[in-house]
Amino acid sequence: MPKIDPNAPAFPQEYSTFEYKGDPAFVKETRVYHRVSGLTIRQEFAKAAMQGLLADGATGWPLQQLASAAVMSADAVIAELEKEKTP
Repeated sequence: MPKIDPNAPAFPQEYSTFEYKGDPAFVKETRVYHRVSGLTIRQEFAKAAMQGLLADGATGWPLQQLASAAVMSADAVIAELEKEKTP
């Protein structure tokens, strides 16, 4: 299994737009590509872990403890996914 980059975008998106330059009679159309990255893989895992903790009743936890538990869970998932699986 390839190494997981936890800072890579979880759901990268690409889209293109057109720019028009020059004299209106002789407009040059240029396609411009944009990349939107959003949250990283690690942030997506931490978000899911925090949602799970809150759904399980961790609403009374101090916010820092809740955030730390979510990030530790995300790191544990990434570490587990990086392990080589042998048949």
